[in-house]
Amino acid sequence: FGQDRRLEEVARILCSSTIPSIKIVERPELSEHDQTKEHQNQVVRVAERTLALPYGRAMFTFGSVPTVTREAYTIPKIEYTVRMQPLNITVAPEVGKLALDSINWGEFHNGVAAGLRISPTATGVESSWIAFNKPSDLTPEHAGFLLGLGLTGHLKEMLTWHTFAYLTPKHDLTSIGVLLGLASANLGNGNQHVTKLLAVHTPALLPTPTVDLNVSLLTQAAGLSGVGLLYLGTRNRRMAEVCLNQISRHDLVQPDLSNEHREAYTYASALAFGMIMLGKGTTI
Repeated sequence: FGQDRRLEEVARILCSSTIPSIKIVERPELSEHDQTKEHQNQVVRVAERTLALPYGRAMFTFGSVPTVTREAYTIPKIEYTVRMQPLNITVAPEVGKLALDSINWGEFHNGVAAGLRISPTATGVESSWIAFNKPSDLTPEHAGFLLGLGLTGHLKEMLTWHTFAYLTPKHDLTSIGVLLGLASANLGNGNQHVTKLLAVHTPALLPTPTVDLNVSLLTQAAGLSGVGLLYLGTRNRRMAEVCLNQISRHDLVQPDLSNEHREAYTYASALAFGMIMLGKGTTI
């Protein structure tokens, strides 16, 4: 081990920023239209595999960057185009072939993987550096990057006004990344500043839970998950009761367009309750 090329091979397999080559069986009996359709099916299948690569790459490259430079931190783009052999043609997925949700979440996890490359002990990850890397238009990739920084504890350094710059535009994935990232960075310490940030994105934590905060249900679910992380194992009665009550939130009983993520919300509530009471079952 170490003398062969297995690590290079793993790196090649987990790379999602280069055009992959696949071998296809030539079928001359198909019409041009059918061949195009077949190629698109192949491209979509490869794209599904590509979207899963960030998980493996996050594990493979975790903590491999010991220090950050003052330059912009680049996140490699996901490549959906496929080169087909032996025809040696490149085929990109047609518009609409890949669900926008899938692409967004794929890019989000790509950002998480990029964030996890930075070692938890890395120097130079300050609030100003994080803000320096903020794109002019918020993207799923950068949202994931923020969560990655939170998971390694670096988001603790983020100053309040930088936090608001991320949360004010109400960009769902960015809000999710920041809220979960801050909660992860402050795991189990019940930080009051982070609690307040979670509260303004989670109506359940407010004195009047029915208030309309114009926050999507998915972001609210992330807020509840954040509560679970922030109060991990603390047995905080107030937070535990809130999470327990949200499992059976009345206005989510009937499915409609406004609550398509109601199952995620309920699941997050239950998970948060479990995290708050982690290991405390015998002492309730």
